Amino acid sequence: MRRAISYIRFSSERQLKGDSVRRQSKLVTDWLDKNPEFYLDSSLSFKDLGKSAFSGKHLKGGLGDFLTAIEKGLVKAGDTLLIESLDRLSRQDIDIASELLRRILRAGVDVVTLSDGE
Repeated sequence: MRRAISYIRFSSERQLKGDSVRRQSKLVTDWLDKNPEFYLDSSLSFKDLGKSAFSGKHLKGGLGDFLTAIEKGLVKAGDTLLIESLDRLSRQDIDIASELLRRILRAGVDVVTLSDGE
């Protein structure tokens, strides 16, 4: 079986009372149901609740922890990162955002955007 790792993020504390976590978690569950060759490694699930991807604050939170896990070899080539959409990773300048995505892909980690299943 292949390992999947989830990353859930939303921008504001206000959204904590809303539907963001449930919606993104359901997307993960639904995708796993459709892709039984994957299992979710809950010990490596990352969250940034109330952290902006525009300001980059999430890079010092859950997403930063994910990148550190890649560097330490805890997340390996062949693993798959599950995110709602690419804007969960970054809303910064296109050069910064694309370098972040390339950094993950260069490590051999696949990225699946759950909103479109790709």
